[in-house]
Amino acid sequence: MTHTEAERQFYLGMAGVSLWYAREHLPGAAPSPEFVFPEEVSTPVPEPGVQPVAREFPRPVAAEVLPTGPGGAHGKPDLQALMVGGKESKVPEPKPVSETESRALPEVAGGSSEDSAGVTDVVARAEAIPLNLKAWGGNRFCLACGLADDASNRLQETLALNIMKSIGEVAPSALGPLRWPVFNNVKVPGNSSSDLASVMSDVFTAFKGRTLILLHSGDESSTGKIEQLLLDAGLDQGLVYRHSLAELSSSPELKRALWSQLRPLAAG
Repeated sequence: MTHTEAERQFYLGMAGVSLWYAREHLPGAAPSPEFVFPEEVSTPVPEPGVQPVAREFPRPVAAEVLPTGPGGAHGKPDLQALMVGGKESKVPEPKPVSETESRALPEVAGGSSEDSAGVTDVVARAEAIPLNLKAWGGNRFCLACGLADDASNRLQETLALNIMKSIGEVAPSALGPLRWPVFNNVKVPGNSSSDLASVMSDVFTAFKGRTLILLHSGDESSTGKIEQLLLDAGLDQGLVYRHSLAELSSSPELKRALWSQLRPLAAG
């Protein structure tokens, strides 16, 4: 236990604690306790023409109180030893690692089977397909379209309804939009591909048995995965057109190409 403020500041400084004192009283601050500082060493008043001598304050000697750590006299102080009255605490020497143990370290670092299963689960969630899908179902067909966030939703829906009318679906029912993943954090449960498959199966129950017409502008891999999810949900294989409604709305050539592929389906 320290008896003076100088000793307290010294021990806190050795422990790496930075002190701060206000120069003036802070409004609303609680009164500070009175700290006991050691008396200053009195020095005689220097005579004229004599160089003044700087005053010195007594400081505790680190060698008498602080224990010697593993780093020698220059090591950091042992705080546990200070708390028990300045007694030196013995630090156990690290046990040398044998060659057999060192070879086994990578296996231990790899973690248990539960840890590897958790990593696999996180990877599966990270591979979830980004999706913004809306569907329209009629008597024969189900038109599933990927919606673009940077285009007008009303324009895209109007174009989709016109496509359905062109193949004989006069009053189709709408479904969605379905957005995936639900959470941006891939570590949150419910974002995996298996979860998406379960949701798709439940959502597209009303359209089972309809012929699928998929309009999606993603890459071949993601479009193929979405098609497979819709087929697994109970839809029949039909047409996959790798362009979105937003792209069709500004390109007559894409509209003609789509109609050339829809005509055989509508005629059948």
